Amino acid sequence: KKGTMTDKKQHTGYLVDVKSKLISLVKVTDFEDILKHLACDIFTIAHTDKDTGDALYVDDIGRLKRKKPTDFFMFSDYPEPLAGNGLLLGTSPDGESKDCEIDLLDFAVKVSFLEKL
Repeated sequence: KKGTMTDKKQHTGYLVDVKSKLISLVKVTDFEDILKHLACDIFTIAHTDKDTGDALYVDDIGRLKRKKPTDFFMFSDYPEPLAGNGLLLGTSPDGESKDCEIDLLDFAVKVSFLEKL
């Protein structure tokens, strides 16, 4: 049947998990998966790579609800700490999700986790 979960295409993304301090490969089917991975209600794109189209999604109101330094991470292509989890997904020129262009290890070296003060 059309419209079932099995009909939806899964895309490979990279999850930045601030609690476990890990970056892992995840599968994303739709915006609900993005919300689940980010553990939030509203998300936004913090950065889009102009060469690859890869987009880094974060909690849109994460800075308002995150308090501890360990709730944040740094991404070398973004000038400020980002709150909560992050999710990198590829995007096509027409705005559709796709697999990430950047290699997982190349992405991982751009991420650092903030430690306790």
